[in-house]
Amino acid sequence: MRKKIKAVSLIVAASLILNMFGCAQKADATIAIAMGMFACTVRMDLAAGQSDGDTLQDAYEQTANAEATETEESVPVPTMTLEEALERMEYAKTDHFLVFEPEEGAALFYYASSQENAKDFTGTWQRTDVKSLCSGSVYINDQDETGFDVGGRFRFQSYKASIEGRAYLVTENLAILRVYNECAKPDEVSGETNWYEYVAFEYTEDGLNVYATARGDDLFGMIDNHCFAEGNYVQGEPFYTDVNILDDTYSETLQDEIKTLIGPELYRDCFVETTENGSLFIYDIVLEDGTQGKHYHAYSMGRETTLFYKIYVFDNGDIYGKIGKDRIFFSNVEGATEVPDYDYVEDGLMYG
Repeated sequence: MRKKIKAVSLIVAASLILNMFGCAQKADATIAIAMGMFACTVRMDLAAGQSDGDTLQDAYEQTANAEATETEESVPVPTMTLEEALERMEYAKTDHFLVFEPEEGAALFYYASSQENAKDFTGTWQRTDVKSLCSGSVYINDQDETGFDVGGRFRFQSYKASIEGRAYLVTENLAILRVYNECAKPDEVSGETNWYEYVAFEYTEDGLNVYATARGDDLFGMIDNHCFAEGNYVQGEPFYTDVNILDDTYSETLQDEIKTLIGPELYRDCFVETTENGSLFIYDIVLEDGTQGKHYHAYSMGRETTLFYKIYVFDNGDIYGKIGKDRIFFSNVEGATEVPDYDYVEDGLMYG
């Protein structure tokens, strides 16, 4: 009993130490420190003749048993049947953009079972039918009748995130991964903390559907992160919807004129980079004299200070714009120092 109290105290102390450095420190670091302290305490007890008949191996076995018990207790009995959870997954696929609820994920995780005739999930899968700034890769290996090891790398503009773990088979073509969110916060209404999010992998004839119960901070445990895991994935080359976005958006003549106005370096490093790897909004606008035009606004999240531009192109040939970190003004109108007053004709279109 004395050793157990010491071990618990040391684990708490280790956690408090790591909390000083923020939740970015991973749980394995906490375990490593705590286990190191625990082993040291047991050795000192044995040397002092205070082991109460326990060996060092006994102590480790007790710790392993405690961890096993904790794992079992952390999988509560769900409030829905497997059939109900699978039905809700269909809803997530057809009406909710592959996003499902944590309660459904917990149910799938609870009902996971061996599948002797499971589909072969192994391989490298690439997210498809998205803009290149939303690329994602899923790597699956070591599959057996219970599940497989999976890793994911995801991007959203300048943000990057990853997950990894063991996904467990629920049906022959569906597996579930539970992700621990060490930075989870209590719900503002209920006060409860949801420590787990879930990612589901569905094998289909067309590829791999990836579902998730959360995005960004909640899924990846990273502050101010906008990445996401859900989407349609294929083996082989993915299709990116913005593969020709620069040429589809700006004519060759307009590209050349913008390049002349801002210079080749700013054109390459800011205009092209932001267009191809940022969010682009296009608005129809009109001047006070009735001249029609378009307003192009592009930026890359996380790098708005440098990758940014606003360009105004009117039917009479006039061009105005601001670009880059210093919002450098440029125009082909002699003597112009600012964009003339205009009104929006309608809501803009968003690309990315």
